[in-house]
Amino acid sequence: TVRRLSLILEDYFDFLRMEDHGKIWGSVVLVIYNDAADLLSASVGFGAKKLRHESGFKFSWDENGKQTVYTPHDFKDWQFLDEFNQNIGDFNIMDEKYVR
Repeated sequence: TVRRLSLILEDYFDFLRMEDHGKIWGSVVLVIYNDAADLLSASVGFGAKKLRHESGFKFSWDENGKQTVYTPHDFKDWQFLDEFNQNIGDFNIMDEKYVR
C-alpha cells in the first residue's frame, strides 16, 4: 500500500496540486487501516468528517490543527485521487484557522 501511495503521489503530482498545497501535503498524516469497524469506534477528534462509506476514507483535524487522513488498505487509485481532490479545500480552511 505504501508503494502504491508513493506511485500515485508521483504520477498525479499536478492533478493533486501538490506544489500549490505544499504546506498541507508536507504535514498531513496518512493512517492506513485494515478494518473499518476499528476506525468507526476510534475517537479521531473534533472536525472529523464522517467515514465515506463508498471509499472508506476519513479526514480529521485535532484541536491543534493536525490533519489526518484515514485510508483503507484496499483503496482504489481513483478513490484516493477523488477523496483528496474533494477535500483539499477543507484542508486549506482548517490550515488557515490554525495558523498563528
